[in-house]
Formats: sequence, C-alpha cells, structure tokens
Amino acid sequence: MKHRLTQLRARVGTRLARARQKGVTATQLTDALASALIWLILPPVGMTLYFSVVRQLMVLVGRIGHLASEPDSFLKARTLG
Repeated sequence: MKHRLTQLRARVGTRLARARQKGVTATQLTDALASALIWLILPPVGMTLYFSVVRQLMVLVGRIGHLASEPDSFLKARTLG
C-alpha cells in the first residue's frame, strides 16, 4: 500500500511540475483534479452497486425510434452535400 501511495505522489508531483512549466490555467487544473476525484470515487460506487441488489439498468426501448432516424438523415444529408 505504501508503495502505491509513493507512486501516486510521484506521478502527481511530476504532473504538477509539467503544469508549472507549461503554464496551465486554473480551469485546466480544476478539470484534472475533478477527473482524478471521479476516478477515485466511481470504482468503489460501481463495486458496491455490483455486489448489491442493483444488477441492471432498465432502459425503455419502446421509445427509441427518433434515435434510429437521425443517423439515416445524417447519411442522406452528407451524400447530397
């Protein structure tokens, strides 16, 4: 466990050093931190849902006709220019 934390700390330090050299904006830094937090939070949530009662996502398939027509329209419009 300590080895992984050391590797993570080294990777974060390296990326921060590169960011300082390149002049990264605050928005880019915020996006990167948010992405890292999501990757830390979602796997445990996913595993919890997998091992709990939730097994599948119910999707209503009776109302997807509008999705089927759009690719056809796009291809026709592209062909016609």
